[in-house]
Amino acid sequence: MKNEKYFIPADIERWISEQDPEDQEIYRKLWLETGELPASAPDVSEDELNEAYAAVSSILFEDSNQNKPEYRGTNSELTGRSQLYYWAAAAVLTIAASLGYMLYITGSIDVNAAYGEQVSYVFTDGSSVDLNSGSSISFRRSFSSSVRHVTLNGEAFFEIGEDSRPFIVETHNAMVKVMGTSFNVRSRQDQAEDETSVVISDGEVEFYPRARPDNSVLLKPGQLSRLKELSERPTEPEEATVERFLAWRQGGLFFNDQPLELIFSEIERRFDARIEANPEAIQNQRFSVLYSRPESAERVLRDICEENMLTMNVIGENQFEIY
Repeated sequence: MKNEKYFIPADIERWISEQDPEDQEIYRKLWLETGELPASAPDVSEDELNEAYAAVSSILFEDSNQNKPEYRGTNSELTGRSQLYYWAAAAVLTIAASLGYMLYITGSIDVNAAYGEQVSYVFTDGSSVDLNSGSSISFRRSFSSSVRHVTLNGEAFFEIGEDSRPFIVETHNAMVKVMGTSFNVRSRQDQAEDETSVVISDGEVEFYPRARPDNSVLLKPGQLSRLKELSERPTEPEEATVERFLAWRQGGLFFNDQPLELIFSEIERRFDARIEANPEAIQNQRFSVLYSRPESAERVLRDICEENMLTMNVIGENQFEIY
């Protein structure tokens, strides 16, 4: 066994300390386990050192005002600060594969459901999500040791496995925090009703504004709460028919006293359609309806227009004009 002292060079530690706090321990562990550096200069070729040194310098001094140290000479002439960087450069040769893996597991994943589609995804912890049409989520490939965090735009149904780490769904204006449960979250920032709504199927969730975790409400099975864009607290929990809010998972459509602008947007996503509606004609118009499995956008739109005394024309394949 070698009787050498291993360490993380000060400048490498400085770079690590500037990274995401959730990633720092991973960097340290990988450095020590795959790039343990002896207190003597590494025995590698000059060409290898020059190539690796350039890589390390670009990482250590990325977005920095510091000047990169320069070296001219051979390996045997390394002293002081330059030797420190050549130790780091040599380590790159041995940890490149591990670093690639680390970047892979800490990288971000985006899952998207295109218009006219629904997508299911299973997370690394066994939890799962169903995305409604025109929705997306983003998250780290490997959850951190303290929290499981997902960002949502659109509508999704989550089934969360029990874990000591909380599972947090972040929307444009709200946070939904759970330990193990199933629930539906809807949040579309570009809609007529700019809000996040949460419906609970099983378990309990904590629902609060992004900037006000102290203003939370606790939701239980069969309850619904909403948070408007500028509200400081979600609405008090109210009873909801969960099956109706989850109708989209079985191919259904449910609108509960919602403005036509919002309804038309949802129909566009669901059927990958295009709807041109006269703003004045649909202003202040609201509608409620439940379809178990609507056959087409045209069928739904004809029903809505007939009920609201509107006229609809088909102007192309899956394209409609309403006035």
